Amino acid sequence: MKERDVMSNRVLIPVLACLLAKAMPCCGAEQTFYVSPTGDDAAAGAAGAPFRTVHQSSVL
Repeated sequence: MKERDVMSNRVLIPVLACLLAKAMPCCGAEQTFYVSPTGDDAAAGAAGAPFRTVHQSSVL
């Protein structure tokens, strides 16, 4: 392999890895969910419509 090819791979692979990491949905923005003993697990998990259990927030 030529030295130029090796250098381009040393740059290209980390750049592609960074782009892939940014594109993955699992690495998206954090969300805040609200839980209340009087909440409902069918609710949206918002301040005005909290979940009843913490488990429901991890299912989403």
